Amino acid sequence: MHSVRSETHRSPLDSAECKNDIRDDNGNYFEFRTHRFRHTFGVKLTEMKLDDDSIARLLGHKDTRTIPHYRRLRNEALAEDTKAVRDEMNELLAQYRREKENAETR
Repeated sequence: MHSVRSETHRSPLDSAECKNDIRDDNGNYFEFRTHRFRHTFGVKLTEMKLDDDSIARLLGHKDTRTIPHYRRLRNEALAEDTKAVRDEMNELLAQYRREKENAETR
């Protein structure tokens, strides 16, 4: 049995993804689903440094077991967002060490 996804069953957001050619990093149509909005909200709540109980309540979760998932995803995004700066800093430190070593051997 195949799921039905005709134009009459599509939301305005689903239609927008095709009409505006909105695609993910892999070139697939970006799927707008309520879970994605909820997920983004959860990540934003962790960025606001709310406690896990409050986040769980706001997301409608029964308990806090899934909240660390939202925090982990934010940490991964932060690491990715700062990678270029960290790489540049590492290169500057390596250059400083090389210059210091060269100065000491003279």
